[in-house]
Amino acid sequence: MRLDQIQAALRDGSAEARSVAEEDAIQLQQVRVDLSSTEEQLSAAQHAHESAQLSVETLKSKLKDKIEVTQRALKERQKAQVMKKAADAIVELQSYGVAATADKYLEQIKQEVAESKAAVEVATGAIDTKSIERERTARKVKAAGILQQFEMEMGISKPTAVPDATKAPSVGGRVGEKQGS
Repeated sequence: MRLDQIQAALRDGSAEARSVAEEDAIQLQQVRVDLSSTEEQLSAAQHAHESAQLSVETLKSKLKDKIEVTQRALKERQKAQVMKKAADAIVELQSYGVAATADKYLEQIKQEVAESKAAVEVATGAIDTKSIERERTARKVKAAGILQQFEMEMGISKPTAVPDATKAPSVGGRVGEKQGS
C-alpha cells in the first residue's frame, strides 16, 4: 500500500475508490505509527545496551582492581609470615644459643623427611604386607599354643599332638622354605 495508490484512488473520485483510499490511508497511518514506535524502542534499546556495556566495563575494572589489591595483600601477608619466623628464630637463637636452635630445626627436618618417606611407602605399596601377615599368623599360632597349654594345666583339655614349630608351614610358602627368596 503505497501513497501513490491512495492518490490514484482519490483522483478516481468514485465513492468506492474513496472508501478504498480511506482504508489504505488508515493502514498507512497505522504503519507510520508502528514504525515510529519501533524506532523509539530501537533507540531506547540501543541506549540501554550502551549503558549496560559501560556498566559491565566499570564492573570489570573494579573487579580487576580488587583482585590486584587482594594479590598484593596476600604477598604482604606471606612476607610478614616469613619475617615473623625469622624474628622468632633470632629470638630463639639469642635465648637458647645456636646449637639448641639448630638441633630443634634439624629434628623438625628429620621428622618431615620421615613423614614424607612413610607417605611415599604407603602410596607406592612398598610396605611388606606379606611379612606383616606372617607375623600376625605367628602370633595367633603362639597364642593358641599358650591357650592350649593353660587348658591342659587347668585340666580342661587333654594334650594333643603338637606339630613341630620348626616344621610348621609358613603363610604363602612350603615347609622349610624361606620367604622372600
